[in-house]
Amino acid sequence: MTFNRDRLRCVKTMLEEILSQVQEGKQSVSEVREKLATYENLGFAKVDHHRKNRQGFPEVIYGEGKTKEQILSIGIYHRN
Repeated sequence: MTFNRDRLRCVKTMLEEILSQVQEGKQSVSEVREKLATYENLGFAKVDHHRKNRQGFPEVIYGEGKTKEQILSIGIYHRN
């Protein structure tokens, strides 16, 4: 990934806002931890929430070996 000053500034602003919300009691540490998690382990798949930020395009669902229900679950987690 190339260095991008605008992206770095955006991340810094986001982190400052999050820290301010924790300090003011508007968010708990656990809420922030959940918000900043880079992926969510569903047991049968890891949903990467920050891939678009890191790679410039969102994650795709690799469906081989997964049931329809598992693929649907992954899609639901992607939307949230």
